[in-house]
Amino acid sequence: MFKYTLAVALLTVCVAAISQNFLNPDLNGSAGISSIPASWQSIPYTDPACQASDAIRATADICTMTGPSTSAGLTGNPYSGTSFVSGLDGFFNSTSVYHEGIMQTVTGLTVGSPYLISFYQTVIKQSNALDPTGSWRVYVDNTLLATSAPTTSTLAYNSVAQVWDNVSIAFTPTATTHVFKFLPWDDDTDGTLSSGSPNGAIRMGIDLITLNTTLPVEFGDIVVNCSSDTPQIAWSTHTERNVDYFSIQESSDGIEWKEAGRIKGTGNSLNTINYSFNLEMNTQEMNYYRIEQFDFDGNSMLSDVVTNEGCENEQGTINLFPNPSSSIMYLEIEQGTSQLINIEIIGSNSKLVKQIESLQLNEGLNRISLNVQDLQDGVYFIKVNTASETRTIKFIKLAQ
Repeated sequence: MFKYTLAVALLTVCVAAISQNFLNPDLNGSAGISSIPASWQSIPYTDPACQASDAIRATADICTMTGPSTSAGLTGNPYSGTSFVSGLDGFFNSTSVYHEGIMQTVTGLTVGSPYLISFYQTVIKQSNALDPTGSWRVYVDNTLLATSAPTTSTLAYNSVAQVWDNVSIAFTPTATTHVFKFLPWDDDTDGTLSSGSPNGAIRMGIDLITLNTTLPVEFGDIVVNCSSDTPQIAWSTHTERNVDYFSIQESSDGIEWKEAGRIKGTGNSLNTINYSFNLEMNTQEMNYYRIEQFDFDGNSMLSDVVTNEGCENEQGTINLFPNPSSSIMYLEIEQGTSQLINIEIIGSNSKLVKQIESLQLNEGLNRISLNVQDLQDGVYFIKVNTASETRTIKFIKLAQ
């Protein structure tokens, strides 16, 4: 990797605290390897969202039309302004993992008021990281908010003719201050830095990151309804601006998504409009759902993610959150009577990885804290066993 040949001075940079928007949204700066635009900060390799193996492999790069390395392909055409940021997601081996992202803190947010995170993304590539398809992941604090739809490029690694795709993600603050993190994401299973491999590591570009309060659509509640023979996902919009259609998307793991269908939007409206769509996935298993709104200009915005936990657990009220998680999860169980339970955490290979025996539940709502920090990232199942029944919830363990 090209960073091996460089002596880089590591500086301690304070995260900028700003009011309701990002400073330096154009990511303007001087071209450089392991360089960060003013007002932004590298995401430390110790951050729960970052998978880098050490500090130098967690530093993104500032790119322009002429640098910082045309021979390596660390160059490109900014969407706007004088430069953009590019980040690598991939690994040489287990001790040399690259995951290069940026973050910034925003203050002065209005709790409960909807915002729109918008940015532009493109595939940059480099001479030994030629994966043509990738995304960006957006985290708020330590929670994954969304993974953008993948962008694909057929250009050579040293091209400066990149085409930029617009990404918009809905967000509602739960506090007046949040940390926003942007990390590149490889959409396939082969993240190795194999020169010439079409499925090698991904280098992604990002530019013009903004936070707006004017949304193309303001979503209301989104729920999975399984009270009828045909389960449905139902949602409402309070306002619509230039809305073309809604894409209903489903996932078995909360990571890989597929489109289940489309429903035409209203276009423009200031009234509450209700929508529903019949689901075909097995609602007796844990599944994830979201709505992606597309406007007539081709831009899109993702809704929050919902699950079918209510359908899955008709035999009793049970809830698990946050899901996915990288550390602490909370299991809520509503009990009609006091009784003992056993809790088992089962891996995707059906092997028992953790067990809690003879746990006393009281009548009413019980909340149990589960530490999954020591588990490897992947899919797991929590089984709640009583003398008369077993209830199961699937969850995703995110990497630290």
